[in-house]
Amino acid sequence: MAIVGFDNINNNKSEDNKHNAIEKAFAIMMSFLPNNDAISTIELSRNLGFHKATTSRILKIMNEFGMVTQNVTTKMYSLGPSIVKLSLAIHKSLNSGLISLARPFMIDLRKKTGQTVTLEILNGHNVMMGCVVEGDVAVRVAGQAGDSVCWNTTAGMRSIMAFSDDKFVNEMLSQPMMALTEYSIVEPEEFRIALKKVRQDGYAHEDGEVVVGFDALGAPVFGFDGKPLFAICLVGLSNQIKSNKSVFSEALKETVKEISKTFMYDGAS
Repeated sequence: MAIVGFDNINNNKSEDNKHNAIEKAFAIMMSFLPNNDAISTIELSRNLGFHKATTSRILKIMNEFGMVTQNVTTKMYSLGPSIVKLSLAIHKSLNSGLISLARPFMIDLRKKTGQTVTLEILNGHNVMMGCVVEGDVAVRVAGQAGDSVCWNTTAGMRSIMAFSDDKFVNEMLSQPMMALTEYSIVEPEEFRIALKKVRQDGYAHEDGEVVVGFDALGAPVFGFDGKPLFAICLVGLSNQIKSNKSVFSEALKETVKEISKTFMYDGAS
């Protein structure tokens, strides 16, 4: 198959023209957001302010590379199979490197707060400790990577549930709820009230629910689809967490915001 390169567009007038053509190709791709609705060459030209002939040439090249596909009947264009392949490649790389991507941010949060930082990740209806970065004073109660944790008592799981759909929340609340301390929430309706507060605050506060004398703050990291992937938590002595709650919670929310960006979340979902 003969491929016409972008350097042939605009008759090779200059390097600037080549760059301009590439910019136009990206503008065309972005025109299919958010729903990949089919669109004609004329409509694309009109919407973007490009000459019809230029738009047609760029679409032809994009079609040869599988970046767009043309309906043989309507002659309208939509995003092509190569876009799907690129998306899958990104998704695969992000999932396989989840902890390695998050760990540098966790270390930075530990430096800012001095507290132990943990990563909690879902495993079916269970919660697993994916990574632990010890604080200035090691908090052994935080557990070790690979440990399972009681789902209804952790700040991380609560923050994940707060931003999940009702189906998942209802499934979780149908599971047995354990009381690890007198402060553990074990009633579904009380738990729903707690979830509402998490949504309002943007983070969860675990107040002596795992071990009396230790608190945790947790906030979710979002994927490109706006769904929680895992949670980052700050764990420490209750008096330290409570006395610095405002500063710690803001640092935590900023951290998960930055991590979410690495997973292609734009904050719009």
